[in-house]
Amino acid sequence: MNLKFRALIIDLLLLVAIAFISEWMNAKALSQYYSGFYFSITMIIPFIAIFRWRYFGMFVSVAVSIITLAFMNGATMETWLIYVFGSIGMLGACVYLELRDKRKWVSSGLVYTLSGYVPVIFLRAFVFYILGQDFLSGILIVGANEMLNVIAITMFVTLLMKRKNSVMVNIKSLYDGGTEHV
Repeated sequence: MNLKFRALIIDLLLLVAIAFISEWMNAKALSQYYSGFYFSITMIIPFIAIFRWRYFGMFVSVAVSIITLAFMNGATMETWLIYVFGSIGMLGACVYLELRDKRKWVSSGLVYTLSGYVPVIFLRAFVFYILGQDFLSGILIVGANEMLNVIAITMFVTLLMKRKNSVMVNIKSLYDGGTEHV
């Protein structure tokens, strides 16, 4: 097993472990102080994984969805379908990074976050549609439910991208002999 593959596995497992601990703490806090709204910034972890490892970070995106559902009380099969298939929308963030690297665009935390989150919202709404709901109402339900998360995660990702020494490092490029492009 080469060094790059070993680093990939260890890094992705650490990110999944951080997501697990974060959701566990969130579930514990929710059981004590439930306000009727579920707020979690665990979705920042797939953005970090995708930034670091590009398409390999998608494994973390799906794992975070499964972890979130595991701690969610009363999650039905429909909820599992909505979250897991919706997480595939994070491919939009991968595509944005590929286009950004080829065209030498200036990095933007807002564009990066929205390129991942907007497809997630549309895919979740599409699953709503497949399950018999109206597509537009699915977009409104998911969009309203995720709006605070999108705002918080955009702020965190932007702050991480602005820092010189942060977790937002293109590790895959460094192992491939390239330079880091933040």
